[in-house]
Amino acid sequence: MGLTVLLAGQQPPPARLDFIQWIMRLLPLIPLLQVVGVLATLQTLRRWGRHPGLRPSTGRIWGERILLL
Repeated sequence: MGLTVLLAGQQPPPARLDFIQWIMRLLPLIPLLQVVGVLATLQTLRRWGRHPGLRPSTGRIWGERILLL
């Protein structure tokens, strides 16, 4: 639509980029989510320290529990 307006010699309407403002507002949540992930991992490690029976027995299971918490 903007191209036809330009070809007609008129000024196209300004582009609406409202989603960029929302993305910029949500960016501070990324470090917060990382901190939550680290705290959840530390909690799991403490639980495994208190109750060794809950600890995964193989490296594959351990990796899944830590990496895909």
